Amino acid sequence: MAGIESVGSAAVLGTYTEPELWSRSVQFLLSMQRGDGALIDSDYDFGGSDSLPNVYVAVTSLVGLALMDAKHRVPEKVEAIDAALEKAAQFVRDEKNINAVDRDEILWAYAYRLRFLAARHRLGLETLDTINQAAAKLEAVQGNRGSWYHEYSNSFVTATALVALADAKAAGASVDQEVVDRGVESLLRDRYSNGAFPYSNGRVNRPNANEEGDIAAAAGRMPICELALLLWGKSDQTKLQFAVE
Repeated sequence: MAGIESVGSAAVLGTYTEPELWSRSVQFLLSMQRGDGALIDSDYDFGGSDSLPNVYVAVTSLVGLALMDAKHRVPEKVEAIDAALEKAAQFVRDEKNINAVDRDEILWAYAYRLRFLAARHRLGLETLDTINQAAAKLEAVQGNRGSWYHEYSNSFVTATALVALADAKAAGASVDQEVVDRGVESLLRDRYSNGAFPYSNGRVNRPNANEEGDIAAAAGRMPICELALLLWGKSDQTKLQFAVE
């Protein structure tokens, strides 16, 4: 209506109850799954279409984690969720669905897949061998200076990898401590004294280097970076709380 400011696609507060929101959201995700188990929901082409298989594996793994978290909230959909999770796991386990030569999105596929499969392993739904293989794939794409890359090496993808490896270790997998130590050292090199983290590794001759030291500019990546350091014994709850706040 003329004169009414748009609120975008957001429903008016109170349109749905919390149980309705969980139920509708779960149903939406279930309806998005393909016959092969994938949830693609993307025509991402920033780094080239060769990245798409890895985007699909990453998205499918993230949806799998979300459905695992939602399962106890929607008891009427438990059977459908279990079936969807099994199909999703089959899809992400299959190496034919990974483009191993892609350098733009491979980190997300390997890291989120590992987190999803490790979460399933804790429920007795995946073998330890599967987790070990997934962890080794993630370790193998670490860069020479200890960081991982998403188009280029940076702190938040390094943190994402370290959190995934922490999940794997918690599940009982064999994690290469030297790989972890190099990743942690990379994060510590990047960390500003005020707790901020840069968008990319290496601060020399970058026009926005000073801006990246600002808390506001780094807010989106601080929590995952601080969490990674905490999980590997190089931070504490106070620093993590500060990053979140």
